[in-house]
Amino acid sequence: MADRYMTDHARQRRQQRGISELQIELLRTFGEDLYQKGGECLCFIPEKKLIQLRNALDKLGNVAMIKGDAGQVVTVMHVNQRIRHTQHVA
Repeated sequence: MADRYMTDHARQRRQQRGISELQIELLRTFGEDLYQKGGECLCFIPEKKLIQLRNALDKLGNVAMIKGDAGQVVTVMHVNQRIRHTQHVA
């Protein structure tokens, strides 16, 4: 998914450096932009924000949400039992 936003050069460097598409998506979502000379910008996740993300991920294991047709969040909950899967699509 992240690959469609990347130049060929970035794709090659990502592969050479062992950086996953998920890591790129996380940078795009949670990263902060630091504008550089020449109009480019450096995107990174500061240490303080990384700590917050790790803490949030640690607590995410039993959290779920119900989404509506338009993708809006209808409700959120803690999941204390097994979630049943269904093939029904509205």
